[in-house]
Amino acid sequence: MFSRVPEKMSMILLLMILVFSGCSILYISFVTTNALKEQAREDILGFATFAASHVDGDVVETLRPGDEGTPEYLALQESLIRMKGAFPNIKNAYVMRATNGRVSFVVDDDYGILAGAAPIGREYVSITPDMLRGFLEPTVESEFTSDEWGTTLSGYSPVRNSRGEIVALVGVDVDKDVVIAKQNIINWTSYMIVFLAILMAVFGVLGVEQVRGKLMKDLKDRESRFYALFEGTYDAIIIIVNGAYTDCNSSAERMLEGTKAQIIGKTLWDLAPEVQPGGQSSSAIA
Repeated sequence: MFSRVPEKMSMILLLMILVFSGCSILYISFVTTNALKEQAREDILGFATFAASHVDGDVVETLRPGDEGTPEYLALQESLIRMKGAFPNIKNAYVMRATNGRVSFVVDDDYGILAGAAPIGREYVSITPDMLRGFLEPTVESEFTSDEWGTTLSGYSPVRNSRGEIVALVGVDVDKDVVIAKQNIINWTSYMIVFLAILMAVFGVLGVEQVRGKLMKDLKDRESRFYALFEGTYDAIIIIVNGAYTDCNSSAERMLEGTKAQIIGKTLWDLAPEVQPGGQSSSAIA
């Protein structure tokens, strides 16, 4: 019974370590995912604001369907491509305007380069509240959004003309896989740190348990040798604590003419004659 209690404690400790580690992994994953998404949103917002400040709103106002080959259009497109090149994580950059509740493309950085890119006037149908707010102030989508060009995290910033009027917005997209890949790197790094901590804790507990087991074995061996000596000797051995018998061997049982159950718990004078051979009372001598 004595040796089983520490074993149970070790198992409880190991279980607590595993539970705590599992909760830590979930918490770390949640925190890092949110932190990285917020960092990505801040980066996107900064780029959208920077790009919008370099787009000529007066030129945007003049562009109409069919102007894709004009120097003005090509200059705006080249500006978006150049700025996108400075931020490799940006997948798409474009200029849109809103007319009568409809949102349409003005400049798509991939037009004439990739199939499926939007010409001037092509309506964008996957409008979100955050995109509409982007015509008023810099903003970023709160979640990933999907359209025919993929699943992205998008940011927007208004474009103004020379009179300070908002005439369009600049939109930028970061591919979902790029954000998730960064999250995975941080998450796996965190997981490895927690996993190594678990291994260290488990091996520590197992090491302590191994030492405890050896000590328990040594203690049992000592107890066995002591018991063999205690019971095997012809001399009477009695253990007394605070004046009462707590243990005795078989020789003491014979000497006191009783069983161990009858002797344990009695005091020195409980089992002694009232008067000793010398004439003195046993209680006085005790």
